[in-house]
Amino acid sequence: MAADIFDSMPRFCQRRLGADEAVVVPRDPSSLDLGRFDLIWVGSLLSHLDAPAWKTLLRFLRRSVAAQGLAIFTTHGQSVVGEGLRTGENTLRFSGNELDQVLRDYDETGFAYGSTGTDDLGDCFASPEWIAAEVRDAGWRIVIFSEAAWLGQDLVAVA
Repeated sequence: MAADIFDSMPRFCQRRLGADEAVVVPRDPSSLDLGRFDLIWVGSLLSHLDAPAWKTLLRFLRRSVAAQGLAIFTTHGQSVVGEGLRTGENTLRFSGNELDQVLRDYDETGFAYGSTGTDDLGDCFASPEWIAAEVRDAGWRIVIFSEAAWLGQDLVAVA
């Protein structure tokens, strides 16, 4: 199965990768039941969600993983903050006061989100400690945490 919040992506996976089903997931998947899966891959979605949406998505994933299953997700982490935002090498779409606020939030709480003004999404940055707390709150445990392992994003596997 291929699922995404943008309707063209699941269809692309169905056509090009042979996914048996293409599903568009609503922004709030709280009432959605897609079944149970042994493995769920979520690439570069949590890196664009605010903190409340993280909570919702982690709980949705928890309901969607089989008892002995695994969910893997990626997010912008401390390497993106340190090697991109702080140095100015890659500030994504932030400048001036926006960038200052994102860095302040990250330094104070371990999490920062800034809207990009497109599709109700933005960019977020999550420290390993912040991620660990959210994962625990959602009923998971981290089995793998690998910094900057996927296209510069941190990779987190939870069970």
